[in-house]
Amino acid sequence: MANKKVLVADDEQGFVEFVRDRLEAEGFDVITAYNGVEALEMAHSSGPDLVILDILMPQMNGYDVCRKLKIDDKLKKIPVIMLSAKFQPNDIEFAKEMGADAYLTKPLELKILSDKINELLKIKKRRPGMKKMTTIFIGMIFAAGSIMCGDLFAQRSVNVSQDAAKAARESLTNRSGGSSSQIEWLDQVIHAVNMDEPHAKDSSTKKDTTA
Repeated sequence: MANKKVLVADDEQGFVEFVRDRLEAEGFDVITAYNGVEALEMAHSSGPDLVILDILMPQMNGYDVCRKLKIDDKLKKIPVIMLSAKFQPNDIEFAKEMGADAYLTKPLELKILSDKINELLKIKKRRPGMKKMTTIFIGMIFAAGSIMCGDLFAQRSVNVSQDAAKAARESLTNRSGGSSSQIEWLDQVIHAVNMDEPHAKDSSTKKDTTA
């Protein structure tokens, strides 16, 4: 089996070589880029299995590179890890909005990077059915009560409807891959939304009346 190919993009040459040496020692094939434009070109020409992007790079920053990867039909399924010395919540949230699959802060512990790479590559190998189930959890954006839920990236607040949660639960229980923890989570969603929906409906009615 061919080694997995990882693209490392950072404008600090010493850092790139440091990460490359570690990943090559673990059996990865590593290709490198030193600015955003080069990173995007390498992604198109080399087809990496995973991309590591620094945010602050010349010519094109990591946010823009990530966004361009995620809107490209041929590249959008490639996992992207973003690196930065920034660790404010709004930085992490913006990286998620651009499509990043993970966000790690510098100074970087290579063990953490290695573990995250392997985690994302395993997720990428999941059969299509499992991929759809993950999408159910992070994609139910409907008008109703706001609750907290976990996804593969971080904690986020989403809006879900009770009907959508029930439909997702039924879908999971009818599939052999649905875990008890996923079903339990959806039961909590249904309960939480049930508590919030009367308030949501009142707000909606009030808005329509005053319009």
